[in-house]
Amino acid sequence: MKRILALMVAGVLFVSSSVCVFATDTGSKSITAEDVLKEEVDALKGIVEKQNEYMDKQAELLDKQSGQISTLINAVIASKSNSGTSSGSSGSSGGGGRSQGAGSAATDVRTIMLAKNNAVSYGSNIVSQGGHVEINGGKSNVTFMVSVPDSGTVSSAASLATSVGGSLINCVAVSSTVAFKTAKVNFYVTGVNVGDNVAVYQAQGGKWVQLQTPEIRKDHVIVNMSQTGTVAFIRVPVLAATTN
Repeated sequence: MKRILALMVAGVLFVSSSVCVFATDTGSKSITAEDVLKEEVDALKGIVEKQNEYMDKQAELLDKQSGQISTLINAVIASKSNSGTSSGSSGSSGGGGRSQGAGSAATDVRTIMLAKNNAVSYGSNIVSQGGHVEINGGKSNVTFMVSVPDSGTVSSAASLATSVGGSLINCVAVSSTVAFKTAKVNFYVTGVNVGDNVAVYQAQGGKWVQLQTPEIRKDHVIVNMSQTGTVAFIRVPVLAATTN
């Protein structure tokens, strides 16, 4: 913009010089012509000055906005870092990714989104249930709901995982609005692959009882259930026999 205005001024000055020469040669009133051109040049100079002031103000505004954006980015990074720290420190007492005290806004949003999608997170794992549970041997549109169990139950599940030489993948409280005798439930469990040994235990009467897992495939663990309740998914070196 400054270059264009400078060229305009230079053009006017060139025309001014030409008009003066022409006026001198022809004997016309060159003073009046110069005065007119001088006014135009002064006007253009004023425009240039205003444009320069405008550009300076815009530059200051951009600098200010850049500073605000940098501050916002740093705040988001700090929020994610705090969320990650909270997840790591709460893994042994109730599960990462859950609000366990001074949870950040990002963690609160994550918890709300998980709840809306019928999912529960623990560390880097997510367990959810998408419906189509087989009830009493038949297909259905029933969905089992999953939620976060209390911290004491999660701690008990973590201790169970250690006692069987494995690691806790996730622990969820399972509920249903439909009564059943048997249910074949397809749980979505992130990080599980074909060939993984995943033992599933359910809290029953104050103890953990292992459930049958007729199928384990990528990101899915199929579980046979006879009642709802808290379920723990544990990755073990060798799959243990089911407890009756």
